[in-house]
Amino acid sequence: MRIAVDVGFGYTKAVNEAGKMVSFPSIVAPRAGGGIDIMGGDQDDYLVSLYSQGVRFGSYYIGDAGLINNGTRAWDENFAQNRNLKTLVATALALVGDRTPVSLAVGLPMAYYRNQKEEVKDGLAALDMDVLIEKHQIRRTVMVKDIVVYPQGAGVYYGAVLTPAGEIKDIELMQQSVGVIDIGHRTTDVMAMSRGRKGLTPREDMIGGFDYGMNAAIKQIKAMVDKVSQANIPIYWVEQALTWNQGILEYKGKRYNLKKFETQVYAQVAELIVASVKQKWGQELDRLSVILIAGGGGSALYPFLKVELEMAKLVQDPGFANAQGFLAAQGLSFKQAAAGN
Repeated sequence: MRIAVDVGFGYTKAVNEAGKMVSFPSIVAPRAGGGIDIMGGDQDDYLVSLYSQGVRFGSYYIGDAGLINNGTRAWDENFAQNRNLKTLVATALALVGDRTPVSLAVGLPMAYYRNQKEEVKDGLAALDMDVLIEKHQIRRTVMVKDIVVYPQGAGVYYGAVLTPAGEIKDIELMQQSVGVIDIGHRTTDVMAMSRGRKGLTPREDMIGGFDYGMNAAIKQIKAMVDKVSQANIPIYWVEQALTWNQGILEYKGKRYNLKKFETQVYAQVAELIVASVKQKWGQELDRLSVILIAGGGGSALYPFLKVELEMAKLVQDPGFANAQGFLAAQGLSFKQAAAGN
C-alpha cells in the first residue's frame, strides 16, 4: 500500500492511496506500568505499544493522549535522530495502513532536507515492528518496503496540480509561476516554481525555511495571559485550552478567554511571515501568478496574509496539503517507472 506521512513539529498527518487520512499532535509521552485508559471526548487517545519479534520495547501516550499526559514535542536540530520520529511514523502507518508492506513517502522541513534526507530515509527504511493501538483495537505489522523523502512545501505544489495517482488535475496551474507558503507549528517553508526557457522549474534562490510558525502565536498568547493572570502559565496549558476548550483557560478558579488575543496575535505573526517572504523573494514576488497558502497555520493566518499578498490562495484541506502532495509525487514517480521513463 502507498502511504504518505507528514511528520510536522506540531502534527503528524498521514494519507493512504485509498484516501483514508489521520492527523494527531506530534507528542509522545512514556506510559508507565499498565497506565490508565482515557475515556470519552473526541480526542484521538492513542495508547500505543511497540513490539519487535513478539517482545514489547515501548509503550506510549501519543497525540491528544500525549498532550493530556504532559508529553513534549521533543524536536531539535537533528530531525533524523529524534527519538519520537519512528514512533510517530509507525503509529500513523498502523492507523491508515493494512497488512501489506508500505511504499512510504515522507517529508522534511526545508531547513533540514538537504543535510538529513538520507539519514531519515535510511532510518525509516528499516522500520519493521508490530504496533498495538489500544482502545482502537488495532494491531498491525508495520514494514516499509521502499521510501522516498520530499521537502515540505513541495508537497503543497504537487498536491495542487496532481491527483494521488500522479495524474494532472490542474493544467492551468502547472503552466503558471507559483509560490508556496507552508505554515507549520514551528517552521514556515517557502518555495517557488518559475517559468523559464526550459519551462516551469524550481527557483533555488526562492526556496527556504523560517524558524517560526504557529508556535510563535501560542507563545505570544501565553505572554498575554501571563500578564493578565500575573502567573507563569505552562505553554502546553495554553495549547490545550486553544485546542480543546474553545480558548478557555481555567487557572486558580478563574476563566481566561484566550480567543480574544487571537486576532491581534495572528495579525502579528502573519506580518512577520510576509516580511520574511518579501525579503527572501524580493521583486520576484510580483511575478508570481498565485501563492498557495497551506499548513496547519494556513487557515488561521490566510485572512491576514491575503491583505498583503493579493495573489494568495488557500489550498483545499491545508493541513493535509503536504501529505496529499507527497502521495501525488510518489504516484507520479511510480507511473513514470511503469512507463519506463
